[in-house]
Amino acid sequence: MFRQALQTIVYFTAASLIASAEDSYEAGELFQKRRSELIAKYDQNSDGRLNSLERETMRSTEKDDRLKPSNRNRNRKPRYTKEFLAKYDKDKDGDMSRKEWEVAWPAEAREITAQYDVNKNGELDDDERKQIKTDVKGGIIKNERIRIAWSVASEGDDDEKGEEEGFITAQKKLLKFDRNGDGIADADELKAVRNSRK
Repeated sequence: MFRQALQTIVYFTAASLIASAEDSYEAGELFQKRRSELIAKYDQNSDGRLNSLERETMRSTEKDDRLKPSNRNRNRKPRYTKEFLAKYDKDKDGDMSRKEWEVAWPAEAREITAQYDVNKNGELDDDERKQIKTDVKGGIIKNERIRIAWSVASEGDDDEKGEEEGFITAQKKLLKFDRNGDGIADADELKAVRNSRK
């Protein structure tokens, strides 16, 4: 039995080392690729290396490029869906003001309550509230309605704080993969999330 346990430990240690080596290899490939790109771009004397003047040019140019507005945000999905804005964005500026939210929030809350009030008594019982939370977590309720639905489902909940903290904790765990801090997961960031769950 001891021998079997030892073999299991050795197996998992070896598997872990192999996975770690693969990650290191992949990171090394990315580094080498980026290094080659930078040398090709800034090596003015074509000696295959960057001298101090070339490095300084690279640093200032790359810094300037990082400070420019990202082209990435041009392809970004709008903050609110078109349907939601058409319904509540009265000044048609593409954003929701406090006054517009004061109208939208209760209207959407009533709509969600009516949708999930299966027994049609005008109130949400525990099972109906649980169904809303399940649908939020399962991605059935989307976009602007997520926070509204969660709020509706949590009204009067004894464990409201604990569940909301759990939801926020899950969001924070995902944010650690957002390398550029833009709040949107690109392909590499999504790959990192998937790999972390294996």
